[in-house]
Amino acid sequence: MGSKTAWKIMVARWLSSGGSTRLDFTPGGGGTSGICDKSSGEGTAEAIGKQSPLVSEENGSGSALEARQYDELSAVLPGQVALPGEPTYSNREDGYYTQQQEELQPYCVVHPTSTPDVSKIVRILRKHDVKFAVRCGGHSSNTGAANIQGGVTVNLRKMDKVTLNPDKTLVLVPGGSKWHDVYSLLEEHGLAASGGRLSDVGVGGLSTGGGISYFSGRYGLVCDNIVGYEVILASGDVVEANQNHNSDLWLALKGGSNNFGIVTRFDLRVFPQGALLGGIILYPPASASQILQGLCQLTAGFDPYAAAIISISWAADTSKRFVFAHFEYTQAETNPRALQPFFGIQPQLRNTMKLSGLTEVAVLASKFSPKGGRSVWATTTVKCDPEFLIQVHELWQGKQTSLESITGLSTALTAQPLPQAFSRNTPRLGGNSLGLDAASDGPLILLLLTAKWTDAADDNHMHTAVKDTLEAIDLAAKAANTYHRFRYLNYAAGWQDPIEGYGGTNRARLQETSRKYDPEGIFQHACPGGFKLFPETNVANERG
Repeated sequence: MGSKTAWKIMVARWLSSGGSTRLDFTPGGGGTSGICDKSSGEGTAEAIGKQSPLVSEENGSGSALEARQYDELSAVLPGQVALPGEPTYSNREDGYYTQQQEELQPYCVVHPTSTPDVSKIVRILRKHDVKFAVRCGGHSSNTGAANIQGGVTVNLRKMDKVTLNPDKTLVLVPGGSKWHDVYSLLEEHGLAASGGRLSDVGVGGLSTGGGISYFSGRYGLVCDNIVGYEVILASGDVVEANQNHNSDLWLALKGGSNNFGIVTRFDLRVFPQGALLGGIILYPPASASQILQGLCQLTAGFDPYAAAIISISWAADTSKRFVFAHFEYTQAETNPRALQPFFGIQPQLRNTMKLSGLTEVAVLASKFSPKGGRSVWATTTVKCDPEFLIQVHELWQGKQTSLESITGLSTALTAQPLPQAFSRNTPRLGGNSLGLDAASDGPLILLLLTAKWTDAADDNHMHTAVKDTLEAIDLAAKAANTYHRFRYLNYAAGWQDPIEGYGGTNRARLQETSRKYDPEGIFQHACPGGFKLFPETNVANERG
């Protein structure tokens, strides 16, 4: 191992420690520098070994073990393993959604380009008992879900070559793809798929967390439209999971998140689709109650071609609030009956509604949910009741006044339909793991609390504030008999347990599937990010 590589490995260990050690530039053995403990100044092999989470006590010298791991990965994937300081270690143009996720410093980043690459990576990580994270799109708001401090980040983004099957009934989507990659291909053929509403979101995270689409009223949730997965198991084996092969794994992946393996291909149904109506309307805050009442009416008598997201936003520096409404109608109609009540509300501060292609609609949606900044999301679900939604808005609004001193703060209360139509087709399509029943669950409203700010010193305060607000909403919902157990995994905060909201039977089945396909629990303990299936693992991995 050359001195340049040794130096990079030493820097990787220093970053993995979160900067708790200092670099000593006094020449050391082998042409490298030593590392001294910040408090003691001692640079012993024992101290160095303990600085990296990659090293277990019984493995001995951290320097030798880390070098061996790096050399092994580099040997099987030449040019695809990046250490700190190398260009592909941190690609700012394709960065993470939140600053907290971006700030994590993995020991190295591996960039597979194929399914065999991923299989090799998993075998090596398992052999050395290395903690790791898997990145698809990097859009999760939860720190550690797609990046890791001190372990190995497996970045799938180079696996994004989307193709159609020969008869154009399925789109075959590699695990590193974003929805823009999918829609831009399908639109060329006059097709669409039930996928994410934002172009910049990764296919992997959204799909394995359930997934809501502009087309969910017609075709169901995103996971319901996945007919097959290619999965790398903890053993490194590559398996197909569909209704005929490994059907229990297929069902588990439809909502069970990253608990079973790394998905390297998603096979989705496609359907003909032309132009659709989409855009945003910006209203003054005085319209909030009227719009929330309209949202409940839309949800209760849901038009399967309609889609809506209503966000009430507040900025601390100006104390200004707006109602930001995102509407779609998946037919080429400019004034559909289902959306007319919203179109008639005046004044409108901005209106971008127009007929366009799916890609353009999804790109526009991403522009209004930009990356960057420190962030937290949290979610709950309530029964569709217009008076209670207005109560939620008033409760949320009252909680914001205590946050005016937070630098760069903006918050939002978002509500969107979760009607029976979204789960009505689930049994016919083979089921999923979410535990929603069209006959008994609905109509529901999905609530999302979000906050963005700039100063890391405010992280704990903001997480506590959002948690307190959500608990107050849940308490009010129970008192009003509008509470519902479901928590949408893709919106959940790290301190929530969306798997519990799937119900005891579904959780037990997911645990059984985990034990079958990952008997050592690699994706429960070595891949700590995300929402785990066993309560004790979630306690150990709890994120702020």
